[in-house]
Amino acid sequence: MAVQALPLNSVLKQRFTVIRVIGSGAMGVVYQAHDGHDGSILAVKELSCVGNNQIDRKQYEQLFRREARILKGLSHPNLPRVVDFFEENGKLYLVMEFIDGKSLLEILESNKGPLREIVVLRWGITISEVLRYLHNQYPPIIFRDLKPANVIETPQGHIKLVDFGIARYYRQGQCTDTVALGSPGYAAPEQYYGKGQSDPRTDIYGLGVTLHVLLTDRDPLDTPFSFPEVSSINHAVSMKTSKIIAQATMTDPLFRFYSAADMLYSLRASFRGLTAGPVSPSVAASSLAAVAAPVPAAAVPPAPAPVPSAPSTAQVWHSRLAAFFANPFQLLALRKSNFGRATAAFLTALVFFLPMALYVCAEVRGDPGATSFYILLVCFFFGLCGFFTT
Repeated sequence: MAVQALPLNSVLKQRFTVIRVIGSGAMGVVYQAHDGHDGSILAVKELSCVGNNQIDRKQYEQLFRREARILKGLSHPNLPRVVDFFEENGKLYLVMEFIDGKSLLEILESNKGPLREIVVLRWGITISEVLRYLHNQYPPIIFRDLKPANVIETPQGHIKLVDFGIARYYRQGQCTDTVALGSPGYAAPEQYYGKGQSDPRTDIYGLGVTLHVLLTDRDPLDTPFSFPEVSSINHAVSMKTSKIIAQATMTDPLFRFYSAADMLYSLRASFRGLTAGPVSPSVAASSLAAVAAPVPAAAVPPAPAPVPSAPSTAQVWHSRLAAFFANPFQLLALRKSNFGRATAAFLTALVFFLPMALYVCAEVRGDPGATSFYILLVCFFFGLCGFFTT
C-alpha cells in the first residue's frame, strides 16, 4: 500500500510549509519545506508505516526515534543539523538541514567508470574524520550503513554523511546486535550472523567497501565478503591505497584497522604520497560538483533487504593468514581471541619442545656450553608464549 503524501503548502507544527516531495518509500515520505521562523529551506522526514504489520511498525518507529535522538546530540560540519522532532496526526517527523548535492553513488554512475584515486582519498579522509567523531562519543555511535548512496557532496565540495536510520549506540558487554540490519554488500559479516555486536570496526569495513567500489566500479555483491585488491582491477591506484582498503575489508574484524583514527592516519599518508600539499576540500571539486537535482538529507528507512550468504571458512582463514603474513606483529592483538589462543598454544608447543629436544641432545653429547644456551632459550620462549596466552 502506497504512502499518502501531504498536499503541497501543508503546514506542520504551525511552522514548516511543505514545498515539494523529495522522495517516498514504503515507510514514509521526505519533503522539502520552508521554515516560517527564519525562512530557511529544510528537509522533513515523515514516518507513517502505512500497510505494515505491527511488529515492523514498532521496529521502524524505534529506529526513527533513535535516529532523531542520535542526531540531536551531534554537532559536526559533515553531519546534517537537526532542527526539530515531533509527532503530529499519528505520524513522526524529523526536520533537518536540507542538503543539496550529489551522492557519491550518483557521481560514480555519471562518471561511467572508476573515479580518480586522489578524489576518492580526499573523501575517505573526510569520512574517516566523521567516523572518528562518532566513535569518540560516549557511548560510541556506530553508523552501520556506510555506502556511496549515504554520502553527499555539495556543489561547494563539502561532504555530508546522511541517513542515520540504523545507527546505534555501542553497548559494552553486549554479545550481538539486537537487530541485524545493513545494506547487502556493504554491511560487515558481524551485522548478520550473530558473531558479535557491531563496533567501530564495522564502520571501517563499510568505508573500505565504499572506497573499493568508488575506485573499481565493481558491485560488492558479485562476491560477497571477498574483495580483490583494488590495484589488480584499477592499475592506476597506488599499492599503498590498495593495501589500506584490503585491510579495512577483512572478513574478521580482528584484522581490520583498530579505529577510524588508525585508518585516517593511513589514508592521509597515502594522500601525501600522491600530492605534496595538504588535504583540501576543493581538490577536484570543480570537476565533480556539477549542478545536481536535490538529494534528501536522509532517506526513509528502507524495508529489510535480503541477507547475503555467510562468508565461508576458507574466506575467514584466508583473511586471517593474509593479515598475519602482511604484518606478523598482528599476533600481539590475537591474545584475547579463540584463534589467538589456539595459535599461541601451537607456538608454545613448538618453541618449547624444540629447544627442549635440542637441550636433551646437548646433554647426551656432554656439551655444557650448548646445554646452558638451550636452557636460556627454553626459558625465553616459554615466557614469550606465556605473554601471548594471557
